[in-house]
Amino acid sequence: MAQVHVLREGSLEYVEGSSVIRPATVTLVKYRDFDHHEKYLLVDAGSSCDTLDDLNDWLKPHNITSKDIHKIILTHNHPDHKALIRHIGSPEGAMIYGPDYTYCNCYGYEYHVRKSEGYIVPDVMLLDTPGHEGPGDRSVLVNTWEGLVGIVGDLMFNSEAYKNPESTRKQSPESRKDIISSRNMIINDYPDMVKIIPGHGPEFNVKDILKELEIIS
Repeated sequence: MAQVHVLREGSLEYVEGSSVIRPATVTLVKYRDFDHHEKYLLVDAGSSCDTLDDLNDWLKPHNITSKDIHKIILTHNHPDHKALIRHIGSPEGAMIYGPDYTYCNCYGYEYHVRKSEGYIVPDVMLLDTPGHEGPGDRSVLVNTWEGLVGIVGDLMFNSEAYKNPESTRKQSPESRKDIISSRNMIINDYPDMVKIIPGHGPEFNVKDILKELEIIS
């Protein structure tokens, strides 16, 4: 089973009804590849205020550096989620699974067709969840010993988006329909999900939210 670690918790502020984006969540996933080698990937790759030194500081407790990252999954293309992608990985680069293309970030990018949803390594699955930026947005589902964990980017800014679909009113009106549809799909199609890591707030346990809403006792 894979392991999931939030390296930097994202945040968000609202000022007079408008969202003011703060740094986004950066998440490390430790997994074993199809040959059973231990490897690492990131989900989202830092904001413009972040440096490579920041990332390496976050990775220190895991005894690795940015050169040990083999893959990066971008939940969407907004700059607060992808600022460090060019600087991560070994000299051979890291494979980037973007909303539009799949490519290696080493010198002389070679672009490939966007990776469709499904497992890219054991226990790590891409899931299309369009809405926040556009049709290419996606989430990442990870099988862990704790249970299924969803890393959803800005599909859910924070736990409020899980509790209340009307919280999407703070996002652009043209994307609200797709956001709500993707949110409902995550909630209804994956009832065994135990934890969600949103794009701009603390991770939360699904059971805790359901108890708060008095859906379960």
